[in-house]
Amino acid sequence: MSGSSAVAQDGLGQAWVEAMNACEMLISDQSFSGFQGYTNSQSILNVEPRLERGFRHPEFEVNASAISDGSEWFFCQVTGETEANQFSTLGTIIGTLAGQITKHGDYSLMFEDEKYFPPGRIICRGGGKLTLVFTHYGEGKGLRVAATNMLPNGGISPCK
Repeated sequence: MSGSSAVAQDGLGQAWVEAMNACEMLISDQSFSGFQGYTNSQSILNVEPRLERGFRHPEFEVNASAISDGSEWFFCQVTGETEANQFSTLGTIIGTLAGQITKHGDYSLMFEDEKYFPPGRIICRGGGKLTLVFTHYGEGKGLRVAATNMLPNGGISPCK
């Protein structure tokens, strides 16, 4: 990889991490402040009649879409360009999640389904509430990062 494309890839991976962190903040704190500097865009989730919002990263083709049930934002997903080296972007995201788990003393979640990449990060928010941040392949094998306020079916919350 040439020097300039290595810098672009590092910037792209960082853009994914920024959007992931903004989604986590939206679900955990119900705050859009992580999306400052983003432009509004159309949500790609299309789950009518739910309330949806979309955001586009200011420099890269990285988008976030969020869904609310009317009382809280419960799901936010990051999609976008990964350039030719999707594995580099994926490595940046997984490394960041693992580092955040260690730094903040969060719980990790391992998935049985191979379309999900470990670790999932479980953040306990008090009152038994949680935020789960995870990486997976969506339709067409596109990379996705999501934050939600629930565990997969059958998951037992470590949050009390």
